[in-house]
Amino acid sequence: MRALILANAGDMTASHVAAAFRSRSTGHRAELVWVHDVVASPRLAHSLDDDGVSMRFVLRDERVIANDDFDVVFNRARVVPLPAPFVRSRPADRDYAVMEMSALLTSWLASFDCAVVNPVDPPCLSGTLRHPIEWHERAARRGLAAARVEASSNARRFGRSELPAVDDSMAGSGEPAAIVAALNRPGWFQEPMAGRSCDVLVAGTQTIGPLPDAVQQQVNDVVRAEGLALARCTMFERAPHSAEWLLGFVDPWPALLDASSIGAVVRLLEQRGRE
Repeated sequence: MRALILANAGDMTASHVAAAFRSRSTGHRAELVWVHDVVASPRLAHSLDDDGVSMRFVLRDERVIANDDFDVVFNRARVVPLPAPFVRSRPADRDYAVMEMSALLTSWLASFDCAVVNPVDPPCLSGTLRHPIEWHERAARRGLAAARVEASSNARRFGRSELPAVDDSMAGSGEPAAIVAALNRPGWFQEPMAGRSCDVLVAGTQTIGPLPDAVQQQVNDVVRAEGLALARCTMFERAPHSAEWLLGFVDPWPALLDASSIGAVVRLLEQRGRE
């Protein structure tokens, strides 16, 4: 079985998965490729016809990467680096070069006949980027308890919430709602989680975490319904010892270094590679 492992340079999870995949069997081969090496490929062929998309990269080290050479792809690509010939170009030209390269990589990642974990989902090269409010809504659809959330396009104009404000960078700020209202800008507000928190790893049908089986299955359902095969979910308990668990965040690019998590990813790739 041959796996392509694509990631941005320095991704230790990709490196560990590649090593673990190779060690599973003498028949396992893992091609670890950094995104910047693909972008810097001296030669590539990209064709589109009635049979679909065909792509072939020749890397600087002479490795050939073709989209029909692999049984499974572990896709961790997140950032498209600026192609070297455009380093001294005008900002507008640099932006254009990155957008064109993003389009090329998107086409390539969508062209594989084998399974891709996680698949391209524009504008993301891998995984799915959603606002926490969207994840709350999707969790509620699958039967998970949802946090109380309020949102306003202008809290000062339309009235402020009594709930703590949440910074729209997707990281909780815990600012008092009055501060957000005074800034005269959109804001969203969420009830505080007073209980415990924990992480749950979803890797295909595997769900690894300390929660009851029924809750873990619901978390797995939420993740897979979004087309994700791999994600780490941060869960919050509504109140101490209430055992009412709410989905907080979903990370499609989890940093995984422990043997248990790496093993789960390798098993996922093997399963998808046999499908």
